[in-house]
Amino acid sequence: MTDIKTVNFLQNFRRSIEFVKNELPINSFPVAYELILLVMHKYYLHQNLTVKEFFLLSPYSYTATRQHYLSLLEHSYIKIEKLNNDKRLKTILPNQKCIELISNLQSIYYQ
Repeated sequence: MTDIKTVNFLQNFRRSIEFVKNELPINSFPVAYELILLVMHKYYLHQNLTVKEFFLLSPYSYTATRQHYLSLLEHSYIKIEKLNNDKRLKTILPNQKCIELISNLQSIYYQ
């Protein structure tokens, strides 16, 4: 017996992977995708994500994380802002491009 709900989920999941692969300007898509999810998760929880915390929470090597961090900055997916008046603390926030990416992904699942 075919489980239509699971089949639909798998189709949507495949479409979301293809969508993200085509949207992200980065070769190693799983790393960039996971880092974007980290940024967006904190953003929607209204929690600050410092640069230090970003690197600590990443499950990838420092080198891989840094490479993708710089690429996400360069391609305007994320931005850096000072946290309060302390020049040492910087927080990572999504740019509009990143917010739109997640919104478009949501439309795949909630159409």
